[in-house]
Amino acid sequence: MKTGKGKNKKIKILLVQITNRNLGDTVIADNTRELIKNAFPIVQRKNVVIIDYPISCKDLKLLEFVDAVVFAGGGLIKFRNEQHYNHTIAITKKAEELNIPVFFNAVGVEGYDEADERCVALKNAINLPCVKGITVRDDTETLKKYYIENNSVVVESVFDPAVFSLDKFSRAEERNVIGLGVARGELFTDYGNEKIDKCFLLNFWKNIITEIEKQNREWEIFTNGLEGDEAFAKEVLEYVGHGKKCAAPADSQQLVNTITQYKSIIACRMHSCIVAHTYNVPYVGLVWNDKLSLWGKKTGCEERFIKPEKMCEGTVVQAVLDAEKKGVKKLNKKEKNKTKKYLRKFLREYAKINRNNSEKRDFTKNMVATALGGEYLKYKNMNSLSTIDNSITNGFKFLEVDLRLSEDKELVCVNGWSEALYNQLGISYDENRKRLNKDEFLKQKYYNKYKTTSFEQLAEYLGKVKNDEIKIILDLGKPSQTHFKMILKCIIHQLKQFGLSYEKFILKIQDKKLNEILKNADTIFDVMMFIDFSKAVEGDLSYCEMADNIKYITFDKSLISPEIINMIKGSNKKSAVFSYKNITDILTAIDMGVDLVGSLYYSPQIINEL
Repeated sequence: MKTGKGKNKKIKILLVQITNRNLGDTVIADNTRELIKNAFPIVQRKNVVIIDYPISCKDLKLLEFVDAVVFAGGGLIKFRNEQHYNHTIAITKKAEELNIPVFFNAVGVEGYDEADERCVALKNAINLPCVKGITVRDDTETLKKYYIENNSVVVESVFDPAVFSLDKFSRAEERNVIGLGVARGELFTDYGNEKIDKCFLLNFWKNIITEIEKQNREWEIFTNGLEGDEAFAKEVLEYVGHGKKCAAPADSQQLVNTITQYKSIIACRMHSCIVAHTYNVPYVGLVWNDKLSLWGKKTGCEERFIKPEKMCEGTVVQAVLDAEKKGVKKLNKKEKNKTKKYLRKFLREYAKINRNNSEKRDFTKNMVATALGGEYLKYKNMNSLSTIDNSITNGFKFLEVDLRLSEDKELVCVNGWSEALYNQLGISYDENRKRLNKDEFLKQKYYNKYKTTSFEQLAEYLGKVKNDEIKIILDLGKPSQTHFKMILKCIIHQLKQFGLSYEKFILKIQDKKLNEILKNADTIFDVMMFIDFSKAVEGDLSYCEMADNIKYITFDKSLISPEIINMIKGSNKKSAVFSYKNITDILTAIDMGVDLVGSLYYSPQIINEL
């Protein structure tokens, strides 16, 4: 492959992906990332940088740094029900402006309406000269017949990238249980099936379960992870009055584990069916959208997809029992490899180094891993030791953690005791009891994957880290003076227990009175003080300027401006802003002169590679 600017230069590929808790979309992105890497000769792969880009993040300036754009897949050539079309149009237009080649990989095509201005705008975007190829997982005919006018765009029918899961993810040990893949109660009605409403679905699943139990078979409810699906799955379980629900998956491997543990499945979500097919798990799909029927047609398994008018318990349960007897048809290898073929052809022909290389900068001195670091562009504010190793490996020298007292007055790593926290932990919120005790808290996991953490555990970990450059910002929130004294006493105790230096920590507080307590406690912590710049701040700035232990001033990121940065510099303090989830905002803040910038997802390593 020609690079044009030397064999050691990096080729930067923007991987646009649908990012949500529907792990089917995550499977698409994870597999497409592997296909991109493997599309290049082995000797070149170390020079290929893949930048993950959530389709809805609106970080278009990022395109100025990349050499090619690949849409990972999913339902993108569509304009109803979801808003992805707006982002698809914006990204493609920006790529055209910058002369960056674009490839749509194994996308879904859902409908056409020349009277709908959204459809027309989407059609115009995908016919721009920058679009070099579109492969389609389902309705190729509609794309060719109605959308494509630019004859130079390569259009081909391929399999969904999820069929390559076997190359990346291991399977779980099988149980003799039928999995019931439930989706949100409004899914069918949102796609025009008015009779299949929430009430119908509650009765449908209850009757399915009754029919399965008549066969003396076990069952279990599961989802692909989407919040709405999870909420309805719990409703179904309550409506039935007994049974189990599998914990929601947090990543692609967990979704594969969920599906492959079952003897067979009945599922609403297409990627439950695709993953099942890939791992030879017999399955039946419930058709709320033509894409499921088209998958059945493509694989020669049309009889396994039950349309709304035939959705009764007897038909569906008999279909899954028949599927268990017949097994799963093997995918046509030649057809399957077309997904790889056309992606590789695009990359080798068009992914050349054509962006200007910026002057090298070291972002490790500016960036902070918020709440010890997030993952997968969607999991954040977890304050979990599960993510800290990855944060340090990816170049963070500053890590922030939120500390709060538990119900039994122990110090734990948590971003407040809000209802959002309880949702992350998957437990019921009791507004009359807003805190958990320490032991109860430490039994939980965020999203069924990321372990909760106490400050003692964090201190023990830091005591073993042989890296003098690492600094930890302890965000103490807005405690009362009494609670602040408890927190401070606990911090000092744990630092002594694990042989940690005060110099390794910065205390982030929001009240001058707390800082006076800190100074009277005869500690030598550096302090980061929050100032509300939406109000008169002369007194606050004067106080900070006079307080030698205050080294940083932080403020609400929505107020960022050169004037505020200059005011902070004029007080002989450094500035800190939390927390950004796109690269453009991070770079803008650093260029504006902010000393420390919190990031929810992106690391110094990723930005340095740009």
